[in-house]
Order: sequence, then structure tokens, then C-alpha cells
Amino acid sequence: MLLKALREAIEAYTGETIAELQATPIDDRRRSVENASGEPMRLVRCYPHVGRGNVMGDRVLTGGEVDALLDEALR
Repeated sequence: MLLKALREAIEAYTGETIAELQATPIDDRRRSVENASGEPMRLVRCYPHVGRGNVMGDRVLTGGEVDALLDEALR
């Protein structure tokens, strides 16, 4: 019952079905959010918090940094 209510709330908030959300690649979703807001998407970390998550924010890389590291590794 709770899971169904959560799914319905997510669909109502986003205007998309769960299947549509799952089928959209993360990069496409990021791009659409950035286009809608006019600003680059940022990772916000609130620690300590209850639950799971990445607490190693000092190791998070931008897409450009990842691309540069990949280019270097492929040389």
C-alpha cells in the first residue's frame, strides 16, 4: 500500500510514469533539468543523514573530469 502511494506521488509530481522515468537515461534527465532551470545541475550532500548515500563528496567528479580521465586512460 505504501509503495503504491509513493509511486503515485512520484508520478503526480513528475508528470511521468514510473516506467518512463526508469527508461530515461540519467544524462538525458540531467540535460532536461538543466534546460528547464537554465543552470547546471549540482550534487547537494546533506550529512549526517538517516539512510544510505555517498558521503565521499570529495571524490565526486564532474562529467568533464570523467571524460578527461577516460581520454588519458585510453592513450
